[in-house]
Amino acid sequence: YCECWARDGLQSIETQVSTEHKLEMIHGMIDAGIPEMEVTSFSHPKMLPQFADAVEILKGLRRDTDTRFRILMPNMIGWERFEKCVEEGYGADKIILMISSSEAHNTKNFRATHEEAMAEHAAIMKRAHAIGVEIIGCVGTVYGCAIMGDVPQADVDKLTHFYHEEGAQLLMLGDTTGQANPVQVEGILAHLFNKFPETEFLAHFHDTRGTGVANSMTA
Repeated sequence: YCECWARDGLQSIETQVSTEHKLEMIHGMIDAGIPEMEVTSFSHPKMLPQFADAVEILKGLRRDTDTRFRILMPNMIGWERFEKCVEEGYGADKIILMISSSEAHNTKNFRATHEEAMAEHAAIMKRAHAIGVEIIGCVGTVYGCAIMGDVPQADVDKLTHFYHEEGAQLLMLGDTTGQANPVQVEGILAHLFNKFPETEFLAHFHDTRGTGVANSMTA
């Protein structure tokens, strides 16, 4: 459904890939017929130097294509930077907003409690709706957390409900730390499909422990 290399693939590597080389790879994927791509993150450059060129990436994207572009949106500061890009004609079709269902993980990585993150994301979503940018609400650490271990299903449900009620067009379930296994995937997805029958879900798995393909097939 979506190629994430230019964001999630590059996020954890130490080598700084040039804007030119990123665009070369992205445009090669466009030529190969990839329908949707996650092209960058608007995280603070000091936190993730790999994406200090986020605005330059959006400016450099070819627009003579049916490929749709999405970006990761961490907070309101990032949104305000992106909103200016939209106003100047080089935005993206979708943003991804993410809250970890493990509050410990969210506090460590995003420096916000669930309540603080939901308040900020609700404000961003209101502004996104106003200018026609689609929203993917991502619930992270659905299948476990490296800090707290198992994550209460109630917290996954709470965030899923929040994004659905605030008008996210899609709901992504993130295997943030690559801990998922097929038995777990089947159980959690069955629960969510039954509890939120009107929500359209996306699956997002990592292959950290070699189960990414199996988890994707199960989903």
